[in-house]
Amino acid sequence: MLTDVQPDDKLSKQLQAAYVKASLTKRDMLGAMIGAGMSIATARSELYGVTELNRQRSAAYADNSSRSQQSVPQSTDQAEYVQRLWMHQDVMANRMIETLNKGLSRGISVTAMNKLTRSIPQSGDRIDDNLATPMNQLLSRIDGLMQTQSVENTNEGKRQAYEDSDVKFVMWLTEEDYHVCDICQPLDKQIFPFGQAPIPQEDTHPRCRCQLVACDEDGNLLDGQLDGMMTGEFD
Repeated sequence: MLTDVQPDDKLSKQLQAAYVKASLTKRDMLGAMIGAGMSIATARSELYGVTELNRQRSAAYADNSSRSQQSVPQSTDQAEYVQRLWMHQDVMANRMIETLNKGLSRGISVTAMNKLTRSIPQSGDRIDDNLATPMNQLLSRIDGLMQTQSVENTNEGKRQAYEDSDVKFVMWLTEEDYHVCDICQPLDKQIFPFGQAPIPQEDTHPRCRCQLVACDEDGNLLDGQLDGMMTGEFD
């Protein structure tokens, strides 16, 4: 199970706790198996997520730095992503174990067992007394967390590139479609001194699709910025 995951301190502690718990009763053993499985899955999500977020940050830097800039920011530990990921895992693992214990305390009939173990797609309905429901909630939260952190890392990579390239002004651009919200619409095409502009998502709302693009004080986009927009580089 661990062939592609090297246990770090947190995963090791989770698995050690599961091992101790599994030695108590059969019910504890089943709960420990759930906890251990979710811990391994979360460790894999952490490995993928940290790698992908750093890739997005570096790509945003490379796409927006001047041609003379060859350095790319070093990878980070993505501490906020990791902390929130494991927090979601702890909450949902406890919910799964509570669901299991509730079913066992009532006595498991064939009907109840089928309901408990019924497979539900992530986009499916949430069902009480079903183990897949808290797992799907965890997956949905991880998806949302990844999207939020992707925006933040892209923004940070672009900010570092503009700073290193000595950009003086930036323009706020929306997607100019019917999804644009009342918060972002008034900001569209406004020009700000670099470092004084509001930050998409951080100063607006989660999953904000807006972007800051380098320009001069008259709003003319700098070299390469228009090309990037037309090829979807900034989407």
